[in-house]
Amino acid sequence: MEILGRKENLCYWALLGRVFTSYYPFKKNTPNSNLELFYASIEGIEKALTTLTKKEYWVLINRFGLHGHKILTLKETGELDEVMVNPERVRQIEAKALRKLRGKYATIYGLLK
Repeated sequence: MEILGRKENLCYWALLGRVFTSYYPFKKNTPNSNLELFYASIEGIEKALTTLTKKEYWVLINRFGLHGHKILTLKETGELDEVMVNPERVRQIEAKALRKLRGKYATIYGLLK
């Protein structure tokens, strides 16, 4: 099991919280199983990220600060060379990518209905 730094863990927790809006797989008072589930969830998210378009990928990576990137605002994300859209469009791309992740993650792990 890979151990991530505290900042990277927080970034993944934020993304997982947005992906699991109605389904939350973590249980109270079971830290070891939660840790295993957390790392399995990261693995699933990483697999699902590979299915996104380049623009969707860059928006999520920068909005959530994954892979060592700084967390950026909608405006800052839109100004990236890989994205180059206005802040409202960044918000729309982020929402679409999160919907895709919910579907892909559910398919990979059979968790969401």
